[in-house]
Amino acid sequence: MVVLRLAGHPQWVLYSTFAAFASVYGRGESPRRRITTQLSVSVLLTGLIIAATATATAVDARWWSLLGVSVAAAISTAASHRWAWRPAGALFAVFAFGAVSSVPATSHDVMVAAAVALSTSAFTLLVGAEAFLLQWGPREEPVPTRPHSRALWRRVGATAVAAAVADALATSLHLGHPYWAAVSAVVPMATLGTIDRLVRARHRAAGTVLGIALAAVLFSFQLSPWGLVITIGLLQLCAELMVIRHYGIAMMFVTPLSLAVAELGQPQSASHLIWARVLTTAIGLAFGLTAVLTDHTRPDRDLSAVGL
Repeated sequence: MVVLRLAGHPQWVLYSTFAAFASVYGRGESPRRRITTQLSVSVLLTGLIIAATATATAVDARWWSLLGVSVAAAISTAASHRWAWRPAGALFAVFAFGAVSSVPATSHDVMVAAAVALSTSAFTLLVGAEAFLLQWGPREEPVPTRPHSRALWRRVGATAVAAAVADALATSLHLGHPYWAAVSAVVPMATLGTIDRLVRARHRAAGTVLGIALAAVLFSFQLSPWGLVITIGLLQLCAELMVIRHYGIAMMFVTPLSLAVAELGQPQSASHLIWARVLTTAIGLAFGLTAVLTDHTRPDRDLSAVGL
């Protein structure tokens, strides 16, 4: 972000921010497996960033974006559970595709997005390779649980549908940043068991409320472009530190991060952003909980075969 700001292209920070999210993954894994995990996540996020930028060039991009968000939710959910990624779920993938595709773009921006995302991913992997070169971390290679195919595909379908319907409703209501509804919708499906999913939804709601309060304080300072870059970096750091430890606390930082990224892509009044965040979160959680309760009706033996 600092490099792009110094180069006079702060509008490209959006691409680097989401590519850098690959650094969140692989914590607690052996050095070798961590590199493999971060590489696979980088490929996914970079591909989604490029696809989202291309989507933003289309006519009626908003509805094409809705389709892309649903596909991103399906692909990332399948990959996450197939290879036991931590943190689990589709949050970062849906967040990346939705945010990038919501900013109008040209064919030139597609090439820029590819260059920025690829270079950021390369730097992210270079930083992550330090543990591999110095052999820091656990030496045992954990064996990912192979999910039951029927349970996995049922979860993939439920997550994709919840994301699409939530995004579609927010779009139909002309709410700002409707992809926020899709992000909230996929959150509960990242864990196993109805109780854990309900707890995750509660953490999302509580963390969003606290995050909105934090955002109100931050935006009251009328941040300069440099101040916005620094704020995004600090919020991303805090979110990464907490996302595996406590999801609710992580959301307290992810919420103002989302608002700051939205401000970077399409500047709006703080009150408008906060109001849109509240409504889209409510819509997303409603459809996410519907997906949870629908999946709960399935036999327990299918669910017990799926591991994180």
